[in-house]
Amino acid sequence: MASDQLFRLIKSLSKNEKVYIKRNAAFHTFKGQKNKYIKLFDALEKMELYDEKILSKQFAKDSFLSTLPAARNYLFNVILRNLESYHSTVRSEIRSCLNQAEILFEKGLTDQCGKIIARAELLAQKYDLYNEMHNILSWKMNLSTPETKYKDYAGSLKAFEIQINENLRNLQQISDDEIEMKMIGGRCSFLGQARGETEVLELENLVAELEAKKSKMPSSLTSTFFHYHKLTTLYHALNKPMKELMYSKKKIELFNNHLHLIEVPPFQYLFPAELERSFSLELTLGYYDQLQESFESLMTQCTSNKSYKKLMQLSLYHLKFRTCMQIGKFELALKHAPRITELFQEI
Repeated sequence: MASDQLFRLIKSLSKNEKVYIKRNAAFHTFKGQKNKYIKLFDALEKMELYDEKILSKQFAKDSFLSTLPAARNYLFNVILRNLESYHSTVRSEIRSCLNQAEILFEKGLTDQCGKIIARAELLAQKYDLYNEMHNILSWKMNLSTPETKYKDYAGSLKAFEIQINENLRNLQQISDDEIEMKMIGGRCSFLGQARGETEVLELENLVAELEAKKSKMPSSLTSTFFHYHKLTTLYHALNKPMKELMYSKKKIELFNNHLHLIEVPPFQYLFPAELERSFSLELTLGYYDQLQESFESLMTQCTSNKSYKKLMQLSLYHLKFRTCMQIGKFELALKHAPRITELFQEI
């Protein structure tokens, strides 16, 4: 039901998200008073199951909240805006820069507008964000100072054309990679590991095609990651754990050499997942001497990457739990379980 969407959203919030939302709400109230919408928030938070009759009865005498559909819709949007602010990302920073640039442009402050666009461009280049780069290049082209000679002007436009086309090629490659990855992932999820010569041959042909295409692909970090990711998935379906581990390690090496990647989705989630995959494969293959290295790598990220420290810690305790379960240390595994639950609630 549409009426329980707000209830489900509130129930999905972490402890830290709730604190952030309520703290912001306090800025918009008089001292000693309570934001009326937070009253609705608290009432929904306390419910085990959504019951509109209880809400209607509870707020029947409150004229501000008596029209529940309007109040629910308002609070839903307030929560979303707060979550957007709380979970600020590189992408949101770039979009904020573009919004600021538009405001400054309308005010005639083109010099400052250009500085903000330059800041957005550096971020987009660093994180391979080609969608955002297209808008940035359009701004740069329109902000460029007209040349006094037509030849120079035409030359500067040609330079922009080269940049835009290169960006579009990278964007097209990423789109193609995402579709191909979905197709490969879907095939392997629905059909599982290859059974019989026909299925083995089908997947081996896909591997050969990927390797053949690699030399013709743009060499962006994102396209390189997707290339390794597709091969990892295919080798898993072919039941070739050594090959799967090899490409998993290549992805981890790529991340370790470009740690800024894990500040943006989907890499912020894929990096700890890849460490878990690698660890699991090492455990399966009996590469016990490499397990400590995987643990240490994850521990390093837990302490050095402040933005996603909780996520990394969750992965670390998850690995500890799985390891204990696999080697039969069930009592020790149970000691790790509460910490996993605690971290999961905090994220």
